[in-house]
Amino acid sequence: MSNKRFGKPQTPAIPTSWDPVANWYDGWVGGSGSEYHREVAMPTIMQLLELEPGERILDLGAGQGVLAPHINQAGAHYTGVDASPHLIRIARRRHVGLGRFLVGDARNLQTVKGLRTANKT
Repeated sequence: MSNKRFGKPQTPAIPTSWDPVANWYDGWVGGSGSEYHREVAMPTIMQLLELEPGERILDLGAGQGVLAPHINQAGAHYTGVDASPHLIRIARRRHVGLGRFLVGDARNLQTVKGLRTANKT
């Protein structure tokens, strides 16, 4: 990816990673989400999930983890996966103790370090 306006090209760990625009995205979304996240997306997601305490949620494309506090508040366990190491670092720093944040490719979950697979019975 090369763009003279944004400086030196960066090569993300995963080709679809948002790493090259992570700072911009975090500036727009922030720790608690954009206005759209706060007013529309999060309330709707939580209503649709109807979470029970102890349930486990896997958030693919987790970004900087704005869903984690909502899942945690409902008593469920949160794991976020994102291709952007930079966004995952932000999530880990911002949401300490609210879940697990892992770098990985959602198209190939078996390669995500730290992601446990469910036992098949």
